[in-house]
Amino acid sequence: VTTRFGCTDSTAAIIRINGVTESFIPSAFTPNGDGVNDVFLPIHLGEKPEAYEMSIFNRWGERLFYSTNPYEPWDGTYQGEIAKSDTYVYLIRVRSKYSANKKEFKGKVVILK
Repeated sequence: VTTRFGCTDSTAAIIRINGVTESFIPSAFTPNGDGVNDVFLPIHLGEKPEAYEMSIFNRWGERLFYSTNPYEPWDGTYQGEIAKSDTYVYLIRVRSKYSANKKEFKGKVVILK
């Protein structure tokens, strides 16, 4: 900011909006070991890590992966083998760290080989 007398000043502040949780959930990944897009890892801003669950299911409802750690990705494996190229269902539950609000995300992720 510059005043009409030529004086200048600047300031910065971090503004936190309470109760807001943002999420980015990829729709596909390629677990081929090339170091690019090898895992499925949704990103949640504003969640409580101790109130997180992620499950991955196949088309028959069999749970292939489960984690309560928001930083643990699914590497596309089931019983030590890379799952086949297919569409899988995820169920993610998170709680805002700013309030008691809970969110549930359901959707599909595709493994491409």
